[in-house]
Amino acid sequence: MKQFIAIAAVLITGAASAQTITRKADLKKGQQLEASSTMKMVMSMEMMGQSMDVVNNYKFTNKVSVTDANASENKLTATLTHVVMDMQAGPQSMSYDSDKKEDANSQLGEAFSGKINKPFNVTTDKKGMITASDDNSTDAADMAGSISGGMGESMTKVGTSLEIIGNLPAGRALKTGDTWVDSLTDPKTNSKFVLNYRVASIQSGVATISYGGTVGRSGEMQQGGMTMNIDLKGLLKGDFTLDVASGLLKTRKVNMEGDGKMEIMGQEVPFKMKIDTDTAVTGQ
Repeated sequence: MKQFIAIAAVLITGAASAQTITRKADLKKGQQLEASSTMKMVMSMEMMGQSMDVVNNYKFTNKVSVTDANASENKLTATLTHVVMDMQAGPQSMSYDSDKKEDANSQLGEAFSGKINKPFNVTTDKKGMITASDDNSTDAADMAGSISGGMGESMTKVGTSLEIIGNLPAGRALKTGDTWVDSLTDPKTNSKFVLNYRVASIQSGVATISYGGTVGRSGEMQQGGMTMNIDLKGLLKGDFTLDVASGLLKTRKVNMEGDGKMEIMGQEVPFKMKIDTDTAVTGQ
């Protein structure tokens, strides 16, 4: 079962790590926020001449406190407070709920033991990029971190964008009908994204923005002690609402569908996958 968790972590990270440099994060000292994200991944693959379906469901809840904010940076405390995971790979299954004491000693319980209810101090710039954090774990060695990071961007990883900040074009006021294009090549996941955005509406300072585009990735990845060569192409679409003045997300929905192949231990594994994510941020 562990190898399927590793595969899921690699694919989720690559599918959901698109970041933009045109963001803003005008947070206020004393803000108390809660972000709840759900993800469902369905993957069909061919292994050793047999078809196999992998269905994974995740839910992550984070609390974020803004401890300080000035003209150049924001200082936050981010705490992962609740995790629910349900994974099925063919006849095998595994589940985890961080609120259940009986799950604490499971494989997933041990993986999350250093993260659940542990506050991490985080600093972001005014574009919402994480510039400092006392979370020193690495996704390459940390399967749980890869999966939770793939829920959007990240809450604690230096060099990633803060998950609760939305994508906006820099240097201009938004109006209904505005469009822009954003692209990113991410060497960490050998990924390339091209996304087209459109402002559907703005009401009472809240913008609704739709987007769609392409994702591609190829190359060697390490995860959970496994080496994988991955070739993936897919389509992304979704929408989000955010507070225009602060850049804070209120809701976000993302759908990604793609197909490709993996090479694992000398075996080529073709696959198709679909990922749906939902994020809600409250307490603004």
